[in-house]
Amino acid sequence: MQILPWHEKKLQYFMGIRQSGRLPHALLMTGPDGTGKYLFALELVRMLVVEGQSSDVRRMEIQSQFDAGTYPDYLEIRPLENKTVISVDQIRGMCGRLALTSHDDLLKVALIEPAESMTHAAANALLKTLEEPSGDALIILISENRGKLPQTIRSRCQSVLFTVPDNETAMLWLNEKIGQDAERYLELAGGAPLQAMNYHQQCLAEYHDQFIAGLSALSAGKIDVVEMAQKWVEYDRTILIDWLMGITRWMVNRKMGLKDTFNAYGKSMNDLKISVDRIDLIKLFHFQEELQRSQIDSDANLNRELFIEKLIITWSDLVLT
Repeated sequence: MQILPWHEKKLQYFMGIRQSGRLPHALLMTGPDGTGKYLFALELVRMLVVEGQSSDVRRMEIQSQFDAGTYPDYLEIRPLENKTVISVDQIRGMCGRLALTSHDDLLKVALIEPAESMTHAAANALLKTLEEPSGDALIILISENRGKLPQTIRSRCQSVLFTVPDNETAMLWLNEKIGQDAERYLELAGGAPLQAMNYHQQCLAEYHDQFIAGLSALSAGKIDVVEMAQKWVEYDRTILIDWLMGITRWMVNRKMGLKDTFNAYGKSMNDLKISVDRIDLIKLFHFQEELQRSQIDSDANLNRELFIEKLIITWSDLVLT
């Protein structure tokens, strides 16, 4: 597995504390999508287990197990197929596995993702293990919304915060992957390189141009809410919120006289710049807060069309009054 360049310092840090015998029993990895939290966790586990072996033969043997996905003391806990939550039975089963003697005295590791999808009962079951940790086990929780986890869980884990890498590092890596479209897609992804890769694979730049053109048409009164909702219903909810967050950040920056840091607007950008001048900054902040709440409650059981219409009505009130 290739180490992502913006992960190198974190990996070195954890290898250092492992060598000094201070590796925590639980890690909570949080941060925006597209920064590589899961890939970091996999590489960290591999390094902790493989590179801790005393002989080359043993390292090669365990590395082959990782490559084949057969390392016996590693398990991942996610919502089961057609489920949206991690159940208490899953967590109890995981805790039971961690309580067993490891194969060949190796580190036992359990990864929970997304950690915020645990039910209340599941979180309580995990808490018991966190309160009485096994000395040869590591539990890794991965979350985009750490605020949805109980404080009792958060307080018993060492926090590992992921942020988007600096633009130069991200661009060097992304250029090697996708070439000339790297800057455009990195902007669309808000600076998250893996999200940019995902957007590129889905060819979303054209959709984003249509999205911005639709906002401009709505601002100019050339399209109504119902027609706009019909166009937006095809967008992924998470992507739609991310794009609205991006454009809102850009508008706030423009209103406050700051440098434009989000320029992925193509031919529709001039229309958006004209509409920004008459927008109330306080309303803009309120819309930003609404989008942030929508990000946190992205799994809420809401009617998709009603959710989209509500966003469009709020946007219309923002730009047309």
